[in-house]
Amino acid sequence: MMRFYGMSFAAVRQMPIRAFWLLNGMIDRVRAEEVLEILPAHSVAMGGEHVKRIVKGLHTRLGRPQIVETVTMSDEDIRKARRLFGAGGSV
Repeated sequence: MMRFYGMSFAAVRQMPIRAFWLLNGMIDRVRAEEVLEILPAHSVAMGGEHVKRIVKGLHTRLGRPQIVETVTMSDEDIRKARRLFGAGGSV
């Protein structure tokens, strides 16, 4: 997480656990997408059955799209989000 998002160890430790796991899951999905993009070039050398197993594993890592529910945020939730993600957004 620190290397992917450029966060310090202290920032990661202060992060709420739900935010940590959400961002961690996104890292895995982004990496799987990147590998799927370059896989056709490697599949020529690897052969059919090996590639099928790799693609199946990567699609599993991609998962299903997230379903987002709309929730209202309290003033305290907004302050926490701004501390976590910065005040630049329209939170």
